[in-house]
Amino acid sequence: MSTLKHLNKDFEVILGSELFKLLFNCDGIKFSQLNVITCLLIKANIPFTLTFSQATRSASASILLEITITPNVTLNFTISV
Repeated sequence: MSTLKHLNKDFEVILGSELFKLLFNCDGIKFSQLNVITCLLIKANIPFTLTFSQATRSASASILLEITITPNVTLNFTISV
């Protein structure tokens, strides 16, 4: 239980950062900003998956950032490239 408390505190700090506010409020961010976000998640030991999908005739290229909060709660961000 203390691990979940620690994770929640770290996650609150990261979610409150300017980079995450930018991620919440727009469809595209700079790659350097995405790199900082992944570094913050790694430093806080928060599990995440980052997936790149190449462009096709019917869909543009995108990056999917999935952040696992609990086994039943995941935040998904789709970023157009």
